[in-house]
Amino acid sequence: NAVAWVGYPGSELDYTLAPSVKNEQITYTYDNTKMTIANGTVTALSEGTFEVAATVKEFSVKFSVTCKTVDTTGWRYTIGDAWQQKADSLRETWELLGNDNQTTLFIGDSFFDTAYWTNFYNEFYGSYDARCFGIGGTTSCTWEILVDSLLKGVKAKNLVVNLGNNNIYNDKIDADTTIEDLERFYTLLHGRIPDAKVYIFSVTQRSIPDTAAYDPNVKIVNSAIEKWCAGKKWATYLDLQDKLTADKLSDRVHPKAEYYSYFVDVLTAAGISIEKKP
Repeated sequence: NAVAWVGYPGSELDYTLAPSVKNEQITYTYDNTKMTIANGTVTALSEGTFEVAATVKEFSVKFSVTCKTVDTTGWRYTIGDAWQQKADSLRETWELLGNDNQTTLFIGDSFFDTAYWTNFYNEFYGSYDARCFGIGGTTSCTWEILVDSLLKGVKAKNLVVNLGNNNIYNDKIDADTTIEDLERFYTLLHGRIPDAKVYIFSVTQRSIPDTAAYDPNVKIVNSAIEKWCAGKKWATYLDLQDKLTADKLSDRVHPKAEYYSYFVDVLTAAGISIEKKP
């Protein structure tokens, strides 16, 4: 089964073909007034849940596609003045220093904000064509808006993303909704910047007693996003869930400066290619 969103880029269908038919064409039968399916991607046209039949040679299976609309006027999509000012400043930085199809952008929440990743340039990426564009306090929902403002027309080589922590702990959103929020954002991000490779970091737990009730959601979300990424050639899931333990956090939320090396090491192990500064 699949989920797609009206007005958003298409969602990739996640399936595996048996070896005996892996080179055969799939034929889809569905109501084409409700959705379109092409090249393994379903694009929503109308809200609702609809049945699809997929046929390969003499084999057939039925599945459902849930097409949803998104109300981006709600409170979770609001860009406050401080966030907007930061986004405008980062956009100016891109206009001055960004290089199409070469620059690697680190985007997301405060984990990738230089207010917290203080040694991003002077210790790790100062000699590379990489920019740290995180905005503290943001969620995947606010980044759905920022994709079409801050990142409008951007052609990055790589997008390295850290999001989900504020969905769970600040907005207090349940695991299932957070999973859908993240999948929708990454679908939008890939649709807007299709040539970029996307590296997605796991959500890490906080060590704050008052929010401990939300800790189990972190593991549920990470497990789902890891599985979702596995079927995407453009997405790589990177796991730091169990490595950033409480003793490695500076304020019970963010890593101490020296432990940002974990992000760099995991990216390097994943084979990311970051250009040297021109």
